Amino acid sequence: MALEATGHYWRNLLVALLAKGYAVAVLNPLRTRRFAEEELQRTKTDAIDALGIARFAAQKRPPATQLPDIATEELRELARLRERLQEDFASRLRQLHRAVDLGFPEFTRHVRTLESQLAATILSRYPTAASFRGASVKKLARIVYDGSHKIGEELARALIEAAQSQSEVITRSPTDCGSNTSVKISKCCAAD
Repeated sequence: MALEATGHYWRNLLVALLAKGYAVAVLNPLRTRRFAEEELQRTKTDAIDALGIARFAAQKRPPATQLPDIATEELRELARLRERLQEDFASRLRQLHRAVDLGFPEFTRHVRTLESQLAATILSRYPTAASFRGASVKKLARIVYDGSHKIGEELARALIEAAQSQSEVITRSPTDCGSNTSVKISKCCAAD
């Protein structure tokens, strides 16, 4: 007897068949799909798939699968959970990068990595350049970010200055500031 390891229902079916004393081979769906391609099967239905799995098992004679012990199964589940958490973390980090790029792009010049506790602490209180308006250097400098370290006056001052210079940018056409479009709009229009 053979079955494909697709979805999550196959595990319950495998356990039930093994409990009844059947020898069952669990097949990798990639192998059965390639086998079907070799047989030039183009149509895909449940009945054709079942026939393809039966042909594969008859020709290749895969060994019967043994039920893994509890510790191995728990380890596999933990590995799958870890992978999902890593994917979720990477997705959230990409979202954070997009948000910072839109709200305060200069932030990453002063705080190198957004996945740090320092970045999380600052951005939770000051998520955009505009939110730094009116912020006190001393108040920002005293914020503790990992239970024991403070942001510090140097970084606080740099962030506030960067936020202020960014919020001073005025949207104008390049002709309002002359023909040199490589000059920052905030600098060329500062004299207005």
